[in-house]
Amino acid sequence: MVADERLNRRKDERESSSRYDRHDREYRHRQRHEQDERDVRRKHRRERSRSPRRKHSYDDETLRRRDAEKEFAQKNDYFQSRFAGGNDSLGGTSRHGTLEGMDFGMYGKRMSKEHMHEEPKDTPGRFRRATQPDRPSGATDVQEQYVKAERVEYKIGDNGSRWRMMKLQRVFDMAKDNHRPVEDVALERYGSLKDFDDALEEREELDYRKATGKIRKDELTGEKHRSRLEQDKNNKSTVLEPVSYSSSKPTRDEINKLKAEVLRAQARGSSNYEALKQQYDAMHKNFDDSLNDASSSHLKSFTSKNDPSIEEMVQEEKLLNKLDKHGLSKDYAKRITRDSRYSNDLDYLDENANRLADRMSRREINLEQIFQGGNLSKMNRALDSCPLCMNANSQPLAPVITLSHRAYLTLPTKPGLAKYHCLIVPMNHRVNALSCDEDEWDEIRNFMKCIALMFDSMGMGVIFYENAPAPHRYHHTAIECVPVPRRTLSLAPAYFREAILTSDDEWSQHRKIIDTMEGVEKYGKYAFRKMMVKELGYFHVWFTVDGGYGHVVENEKLWGQHDQVPRQVFASMLNLPTEFIRRRGKWTGVKDPAEDAFRARFHPFDWTRSLLE
Repeated sequence: MVADERLNRRKDERESSSRYDRHDREYRHRQRHEQDERDVRRKHRRERSRSPRRKHSYDDETLRRRDAEKEFAQKNDYFQSRFAGGNDSLGGTSRHGTLEGMDFGMYGKRMSKEHMHEEPKDTPGRFRRATQPDRPSGATDVQEQYVKAERVEYKIGDNGSRWRMMKLQRVFDMAKDNHRPVEDVALERYGSLKDFDDALEEREELDYRKATGKIRKDELTGEKHRSRLEQDKNNKSTVLEPVSYSSSKPTRDEINKLKAEVLRAQARGSSNYEALKQQYDAMHKNFDDSLNDASSSHLKSFTSKNDPSIEEMVQEEKLLNKLDKHGLSKDYAKRITRDSRYSNDLDYLDENANRLADRMSRREINLEQIFQGGNLSKMNRALDSCPLCMNANSQPLAPVITLSHRAYLTLPTKPGLAKYHCLIVPMNHRVNALSCDEDEWDEIRNFMKCIALMFDSMGMGVIFYENAPAPHRYHHTAIECVPVPRRTLSLAPAYFREAILTSDDEWSQHRKIIDTMEGVEKYGKYAFRKMMVKELGYFHVWFTVDGGYGHVVENEKLWGQHDQVPRQVFASMLNLPTEFIRRRGKWTGVKDPAEDAFRARFHPFDWTRSLLE
């Protein structure tokens, strides 16, 4: 009996197990079937999205205009991309050649973060020779050369259309502000009226597209310039008569008007261009002679190079007003309590101002600090012991590779982060690069561009950084230039972002990372100077000549000294030993064996050679 029950129980278990297996197989089969159906529907949706949009079978002006506007916006949405830029070519300079014909204002290309390590591609030629149209009867040789001019190979509304329209609008703005004819300003900006007429023709087509949503033409026809030539040929004023002025001593306005007529005569190919040119030269000489005439009634003012500029006088006036506002007695009391050597007010101020005048420019002498006397001792110690200051009385202990009027190139202390590691240093004692004036910053940027060219010829990239976390310590600033492999350059933003986020206080008053790469779209090459603040301690790294990452240092102790954070990042990227993290060496004034090798490598790219020619 027990055996029968056991057999029945086993039989029931086998039946239930088989039913469960059957249900499980059916469930899996349904799941696979539904998944196949979903895949088929998804495939149909992808094919439908990739297929060209079907045109409307009915004629609707509103829908056609909307479709045309969408198509036009898709063609021009490159303007909204963060990497859209102008022509950053080097103006005829080869990548591995010298700096002949180099335009420093055009270098500094915005680099895509994903493709920083890629080799630059050779851009095709911009110009092609067009067929020569029939020469109109009576046209001059100058008019013929405009007709023969090479046509620019671009299409209306392409990637560079925005910049051409900005340049055209700038011509009209300058003519309106200076009360000058538009043609005169166009000749100065474009070099010829043909390029100006091409820009006008392109703007008319873009305005037509914006208003109607239709496209009349994709390329320039030169119709506007031909109509100008025909109008000049039929206009009797094409042959300009020499202008006579009754005044024996010409004024500046008369000279400017005559110069405009000379330019118009040259552009139109007038036959009396030479006569107008001679008249202009004679009038200009007469004007110069009248300036040197002692009996002239014009007052002449000469400015000494030692006189303060308007900006400097405004700064001094603000500081003096601030002192007057808060009262002098309080400042007198502070000064007396802090300085045991105080003897006389005027002598004290004169002595401290003269001690700083030889080493720091006038605009850097903070009158409020001198008046209070709180930071004078620290400032004087920093100036006396600075190894980077260069002036008429002292030379820097650091080796000078090459120098310009306001900055120079030197080598770092040991240990260097890489071979050909170098520094760009302003000659005047600056606590950070933001305190440099425009002329100093332009020369620093020129050095950055030349160094980038040098490392590019070696098949490497370069990272620039400035570490100025404590401006109150009055340390002489310098911009470090570290060569890295191209692939490492593309990974550098991620390394520095992580280091900046973890190296300072978790909670801060300022943004952790100030992305000056994004600011390049708005401010151009001035992104760094517009987005960072010189009064605060900061760190900034450049991945291109124009922008990178900035960080406001709020806790100097957590940030560390001796470039600890950036050197640690480079040690991680370049697999350097731990002894490279801390800077230990000092400049001693002894010649470094690496000077000659670096000077020979940098010589073909040295922009300061043009200053000696």
